[in-house]
Amino acid sequence: MNSNGQVSLEFLLLLAGFFSVLAIIIPASINLFEVSIFALDARNASIFSEQLSSAIEELSILEDGSMKTLFLNPLLEWRIVSQNNKIVIEVIDEKIGKQKSFLFESNENLSEFNENFSSKSRIIVEKVDGVISVKNG
Repeated sequence: MNSNGQVSLEFLLLLAGFFSVLAIIIPASINLFEVSIFALDARNASIFSEQLSSAIEELSILEDGSMKTLFLNPLLEWRIVSQNNKIVIEVIDEKIGKQKSFLFESNENLSEFNENFSSKSRIIVEKVDGVISVKNG
């Protein structure tokens, strides 16, 4: 009978050790997941920034009334601001308290724009009267 009690005690100690390790690993893996999502979305924002810059350059040589449609699918919150011929795309993750910005300047006359996006959206870039505008489509 004594050996059964010792086996049960050893099993409980192993089980307690296992749950202790889980208690340490799970929070770390959740933080790693959040940081990975932020890095992935920052990369997506960088690619979108290049697409938006390219669309503005293309429209600069086209006639008034020309437009391009771009699609974005942020995983986190994105803020797109156009002001003084500069466009800033920010990726914001409030859970981990990080923010990443992508800035590009244009020689073209850009209208002002300030929008937040947190789901799949469409952006319309249009040239009207020599001014390139970015609109939420």
